[in-house]
Amino acid sequence: MLFWLRRSRTPALLAALAATGEPITHDTLDAFDPSPARAYVRELLITSGILPPRNEFLECLPAWADTLLAGTPAQHRQILSPFVHWFLLRRGRRRGSTSRGSAAFLRSRLRRAAELLAWIDEHQLTLGTLTQGEFEQWLSEGTTTRANIDAFISWAEARSLIADITLPRKARHGPLGVLDDEERRNQLHRCLNDAALPLSLRVAGALILLFGLEGTRVTRLTRDDLHDDGNRLRLAIDDHQIDLPPKLANLIRELRDAPATPSLMNRAVGGSAWLFPGRYPSRPIDRSGFGRVLASHGITVRDGRNSARYALASHLPAAILADLTGTNIKTAVEWTRWSKRNWFDYIAIRANDQTNTAQFE
Repeated sequence: MLFWLRRSRTPALLAALAATGEPITHDTLDAFDPSPARAYVRELLITSGILPPRNEFLECLPAWADTLLAGTPAQHRQILSPFVHWFLLRRGRRRGSTSRGSAAFLRSRLRRAAELLAWIDEHQLTLGTLTQGEFEQWLSEGTTTRANIDAFISWAEARSLIADITLPRKARHGPLGVLDDEERRNQLHRCLNDAALPLSLRVAGALILLFGLEGTRVTRLTRDDLHDDGNRLRLAIDDHQIDLPPKLANLIRELRDAPATPSLMNRAVGGSAWLFPGRYPSRPIDRSGFGRVLASHGITVRDGRNSARYALASHLPAAILADLTGTNIKTAVEWTRWSKRNWFDYIAIRANDQTNTAQFE
């Protein structure tokens, strides 16, 4: 404790907050320089009930955006400032974008907009007279992240700041990265049976490989998403509940009933509501870091998810696939198209199955 008081930046920051004499608010804390200590103190105050919870990934974006825009010409700021504050951030708050990846995507969209305006100035053009050919030239000169300009183009067109510009769409003939059936079975077998793997990795890997869930969706599962009547365990995905196979259900029960995490804050509040708790009670484990740990143990998140969805799409209609995986119906239709099945195939298969079954009754 003495070492912590003398060396850690956390007690020094708490002392500085007290010295202001002002009520402790998020704004008061925001006035201090960004640092790991500030992030930790904020979570400490939220856990203690002194500060209300807030979306840190989203709320740190306004200051970052202002810093980025400060280095752009004034005429660019006049366009980009309302785009980020009244469109990107407003939509992000409305959608509840709470992950690190969502915040990074918003940053990318603002950067791409700033890059386009800088390129237009460099080539002595104007945004209002930009042609489709010139726009596609800009796209071709950069990386694939320039496709993130789509939000800015739509926003600018709605305000008559730009002509009718279309972002070219590359045809996709299937998902990127799919495991073959044998590799998927091997990975799933390890998750269900290999006691040497950490329990959290076994559960997450099995959910991804069986049901094609997004990594973010898995890490944000809570104990309230589990419905256990003692005989069977159901997992709530949006408004749909999945019956879990017995072996996976037992693993999830074991994870749910595991002792509190080593995090002092999680222990202070009696554990975490998250099935995969992170360092702070208000957040689950970081998805990207968790994905790297899974990969280091031979569990491939993206390829495993894609192969599971591909297998499910070959047997299920799009509407059921969307409910099962928690994806939107358009995405589910794409998966069923890629697997070369549709609803009418499903009806035909079901009718054939019923006919074959009737022959043996």
